[in-house]
Amino acid sequence: MSHSKYRLDIDGLRALAVLAVVFYHCGIGLPGGFVGVDVFFVISGYLITSIISADLDRGSFSLISFWDRRIRRIWPASVVVTVFTLIAGWFLLVPLDYARTAGDAFAQATMWANIRFWLRLDYFAEAIDLVPLLHMWSLAVEEQFYLLLPLILGALHRFGRRATLFAILAMTIGSFVSAVVLVPKYPMAAFFLLPSRMWELLVGCALALASLPRLGPRSIGWLEAAGIMSVVAPFFVYDKTTPFPGAAALFPCLGTAALIAVGAQKQGFLQRFLGGEPLRSVGLASYSIYLWHWPLLAFARQMFGLELPAVVLAGVLALTAILSWMSYQFVETPCRRLASVSGRRTVVVGSLAATMAILVASLVINRTAGVPKRYRPETVASLEADGVCRTWRYDENRLDAFKPTDALMPIGAAREDSTAPCFLFLGDSHGMAMSPAVDSSAREIGIAGEALLVSAWMPLPGLWIPGENRVFDAVSLRHKVVDWIGHHRPRHVIICCRWSAFLAKIHPDTIPIHLSLEGTPSTTDAEAGEAFSQGVANLLEACESVGATLWFLGEVPYQPFTPWQRINGARLAEADGRCYGVTDRLQHGVVHRLVNDRLRFESNRAFRFLDLAEPFFDETGRSITGAAGKMWYADDDHVSPDGAEAVIRPYIRSMMQTIAEGCGSE
Repeated sequence: MSHSKYRLDIDGLRALAVLAVVFYHCGIGLPGGFVGVDVFFVISGYLITSIISADLDRGSFSLISFWDRRIRRIWPASVVVTVFTLIAGWFLLVPLDYARTAGDAFAQATMWANIRFWLRLDYFAEAIDLVPLLHMWSLAVEEQFYLLLPLILGALHRFGRRATLFAILAMTIGSFVSAVVLVPKYPMAAFFLLPSRMWELLVGCALALASLPRLGPRSIGWLEAAGIMSVVAPFFVYDKTTPFPGAAALFPCLGTAALIAVGAQKQGFLQRFLGGEPLRSVGLASYSIYLWHWPLLAFARQMFGLELPAVVLAGVLALTAILSWMSYQFVETPCRRLASVSGRRTVVVGSLAATMAILVASLVINRTAGVPKRYRPETVASLEADGVCRTWRYDENRLDAFKPTDALMPIGAAREDSTAPCFLFLGDSHGMAMSPAVDSSAREIGIAGEALLVSAWMPLPGLWIPGENRVFDAVSLRHKVVDWIGHHRPRHVIICCRWSAFLAKIHPDTIPIHLSLEGTPSTTDAEAGEAFSQGVANLLEACESVGATLWFLGEVPYQPFTPWQRINGARLAEADGRCYGVTDRLQHGVVHRLVNDRLRFESNRAFRFLDLAEPFFDETGRSITGAAGKMWYADDDHVSPDGAEAVIRPYIRSMMQTIAEGCGSE
């Protein structure tokens, strides 16, 4: 296959890919538009391998020259966007988010952004649509691949093109298998990391190395039709619930390879369409479009909320077009086309110097916890007080070694080692948010308990949740909880989690993580709901076996506002001194019914449901998120310590008073 001719149709494919990604991120009718990144990967693998292979065949390949071209092609535009993000973040990001973004910028500048996002992203604690540099994960995957590919091809070249192709195919299959294996249990690792993404780039590599036979018109027609359908159909058929990038990624990747192969042998209608205007122009600027659209969307959502008004979205798209055109004309093109050695050296040295500046700035921002001095002292005090309490968070590194006979985190009043705990408090980060109210109420009444609170963990025995945790065996821990209850025999068990996130997509920033019964994967909301009911029944059975009562705490109203809106809302409290949210009683009722309809134990005396949402609504049904200059929310769905004290504590104390009576305390 010839790779020397400039391919207009490949620019058209780039245009389709980037438009799909942008429309997906904007929520404009393409629920599977994220596969545009996979199309980019195949194209990138094809073009880079074509260049390296041709240079190796001529005996003119140089690692220094290759990386020089890559730096000039990728680095200047990404540096400009990263610098813009840090500057804009100064004005638009609260300290915690600014510190996180600085860490993301550092990771981007050192080519491990994908690993950082795999390690730090928590869909239950943070809206991913507000992370300005999240899209840099794909750039990091490519950069890591570019470090490896020339070394691999250089080492294999001596064995001939055929042997090189077989080796690349073997690597492709190995990487694809790893993706298929990882997706069900570790979806975040499969999504972000190079080993499970590399096969998509290697598909393009294999195509560049293959010597395809000359195809007849009929075969080309079928291949062309299959290719375009395999690329375009996932844009409309896939969505956030599609297990990805496992077997589902095979279709767009092979479809892209088919279109590239057809374009090398024929310039028919499809190729003329892809290579014509305006697709070709969009494709040429696709890299800049990809770089600019996401931080602009993230910052717009910081200011206007996760659901952007149409006029704001139109403004973001217009600004993306303008900045992308400027980036392509004045950054990408001049840096890539420099002919003189001195000019190329200037670009490389300038890019590296700018990268060093980013690293220094990122470290300063991160080490100063997001430069809180940007805010007035009273605002900083409010921010510092609004975080989720982590005092009773259990050390995840100790969980695999945990035994059912062990003690957990003590909470409430002190107790003698020989006495059984009055209550066991189970939960995720939402349980942590409630823990100050649980602890102070229990201390005041004089009862002792123990807590097992773990982020993003559902403590219902018999369940399995895809990608639930990377540090410990979450399934085994659920069984240990049952054994712990049987051994320590608490009189009461309290459980608090963000239940709705496991059952269905009802909020714009959440992905339904369908929980399942062990060994029986759930694929629908109904199946996840049945599994949830069974998990609650399993825990209730464990409680009943020792004569304990199970207390089920409901969710607080979800508030789809951003940290920036939350802080400015506190500044602009209404005349009555209250700060109001955006979720009313009717909207929260959807969440309440989603969960409560699955709780079929109202007649069981050993089961109690405590509604913690009602105190957040006023007499008209509006939700209240703060008062007297204090915010009751730490983010969109966790209460702050102030909220736990001012709103939740009276309800928790009433529950604790009932628990104390059952434990024989005054």
